[in-house]
Amino acid sequence: MIRTLVTAHINSLDLNDLTIQINDRSLGYLTGQKPQNYFASTNRRVQMISGIRSDRLDQESIVQSRDMLRKWAAVFRELQIYGLDVFPSILKREKVHADFIFLICDEIVIALVSRYLGLYLHRNGRLYRQQPAVIDSAVIPGSFMPAADYYAFVPAEGDILLALDPHFVDLFEPQGLEEILSDPRQITVQMSELNNLASAYGYSSDHTWVGFKVTRIERPLHANKTRLQKIPTSKEYLSRVIPIAGSNRLVLEGQRDTMSNNEDKKVYVPGDSHFPRFSGSHRLGGSRNEHEASKIRIQESDPNYERRPSSLHTQIEHEANIGFLDRLKMLEFKRCKQLWNRFLYRLTHLFPSSRPLSLLALISIILVVLVFSILLFTSLKGDKKTQQNEDVPKISQPLANAESGEAVATDFEIKLTIKAQSMQIMSAPGSTELVATATRGDTVWQLTKEDKDGWVMVRLTDGRTGYVPLTVLLPGE
Repeated sequence: MIRTLVTAHINSLDLNDLTIQINDRSLGYLTGQKPQNYFASTNRRVQMISGIRSDRLDQESIVQSRDMLRKWAAVFRELQIYGLDVFPSILKREKVHADFIFLICDEIVIALVSRYLGLYLHRNGRLYRQQPAVIDSAVIPGSFMPAADYYAFVPAEGDILLALDPHFVDLFEPQGLEEILSDPRQITVQMSELNNLASAYGYSSDHTWVGFKVTRIERPLHANKTRLQKIPTSKEYLSRVIPIAGSNRLVLEGQRDTMSNNEDKKVYVPGDSHFPRFSGSHRLGGSRNEHEASKIRIQESDPNYERRPSSLHTQIEHEANIGFLDRLKMLEFKRCKQLWNRFLYRLTHLFPSSRPLSLLALISIILVVLVFSILLFTSLKGDKKTQQNEDVPKISQPLANAESGEAVATDFEIKLTIKAQSMQIMSAPGSTELVATATRGDTVWQLTKEDKDGWVMVRLTDGRTGYVPLTVLLPGE
């Protein structure tokens, strides 16, 4: 028995036509609710992960894919009863195929995948890229997935196997990847942290990937001998590995070859249509060749990245295959997204040689903008308040009469602005003796209440006093 933590994620683009069957569960296109993520801890005699791609516009392809998923479900049940030794006989009896397949038991892990999918093994704190192994055609016939590479290794407790786009791995420094994968957290958390880092640096962060971690291996004390043909576990039939710290490369000489004998030195390269699309170009507006100097340094990253939600949208690389309605449904606007990512990248890399200095400069810019915004808001608010106060009468203390020097007997002092075109100020109520004439906009002070004839006392800015009708001083009130 082998116990593993199985994890899988399908990006938004692959979700339209890819289905991954994990043991007896399905993930992706042909499932009811089309989930994108899967995580489960399972204890099985044989773990099985297979991928089936179908054309969503071809009903016949969908029917065939559903039928193939049912066949793989029956194969899984048979493997649980009889073990992995019956797999060669199943291949001779059943016509099954897949885009990729992983079979995991306590003695061996085998995988058949395309060269566009890198296979990585994390063991004892080191990360290795597996190389294609030599397949025993007597055990697994060449007609079964002939365009796929064969991998095989003996599992150990603590192993992590990841199948993902090798260009995504190229984004990061090897030491940083090994450090994150050595973290005892779940694979989903580790991959979420890597995706968030890639997104923060302006790279596509949504990739389809499959992974599992071996947590326990329980080998039977008394194994029954079988007459069935076993999958060989000798050294010549196992995959070689290369540490990614040395090179994240694939040795093409080890690939399966379906050419004729006179072309045995050629390498068969399958087309993209046969295998899952693992998001294409990984760098915005650039080449796939990633230089060492531009790799993402995990050590200088934000420690809070794992708390941030990973993006559920993929960056569309194959624009010709995406229709307008599909783009609208996924809210994908590639050009705008690229410009926004470039802007964020440049904003956080004002000093390319120093990441901390760039962040400090960015914080300073944000603080300056914030201060100017507060000052502008305060200034606008003060002008508005001043304008409102000008329309409100103000009560002031009574002033002395300019001529006599004595305080004028008043009820109050209310500062008013004349709204009439012109206003004549008389020496007494109903008098014809003119004291002064004021015009619109001049300031006067009302000193008394309205008398029985409607006259009030006012004072000019030069201190002279007189009387005017209240209806002239405050027209319309």
